[in-house]
Amino acid sequence: MINLLGEKNETGLVKYEGLTETMSIEGTKIHIYGKKETKPFRKMGHVTVLDKSIEKAKLKAKKVSETLKVKSWN
Repeated sequence: MINLLGEKNETGLVKYEGLTETMSIEGTKIHIYGKKETKPFRKMGHVTVLDKSIEKAKLKAKKVSETLKVKSWN
């Protein structure tokens, strides 16, 4: 599981970057909590990653962490 946290120095109306790319990764399930505003390090959701291989699951989780970002429109 990867927590979706607001990026450092990002405050205001929430904008998710990399959402489409993350949804295309097989075995991922995105859970967004529906909060309208983000703040630095505020928990906005999480992503679960499944795979038969722990090594592949870790690689997918790393890709999610690099791709999906919680930013603000401001």
